[in-house]
Amino acid sequence: MHAKNSYQDIPHDQDQNITADVLLTMVIGLTPPVRVILDVGAQVLDLQNHEIAQLWLDKTTNDDAKAVIFVTKQDLIAVLDRAGTLEAFAVSPWQRQMDQCFVYLD
Repeated sequence: MHAKNSYQDIPHDQDQNITADVLLTMVIGLTPPVRVILDVGAQVLDLQNHEIAQLWLDKTTNDDAKAVIFVTKQDLIAVLDRAGTLEAFAVSPWQRQMDQCFVYLD
């Protein structure tokens, strides 16, 4: 792993899944700020990916990120911005502005 990258284990009961709210609250409080979440093993099951993207935007400011890139139920890469615009990443202007985006991959 590159020196400026890190990972964070989330302590939880092995019999229970992690909620999106718990994950995002923990992530938002980390230093340095987290821009990418890799949900290895799809631990968050209470919300769909587009709902997690919306919640992440709701819990942060425009200064943190202007959009979230994620994978849809149809396995397409999409982006949701603060205006509520949902579009395919391949044709989105966010494709050239990834530095202003969070990324959620499960």
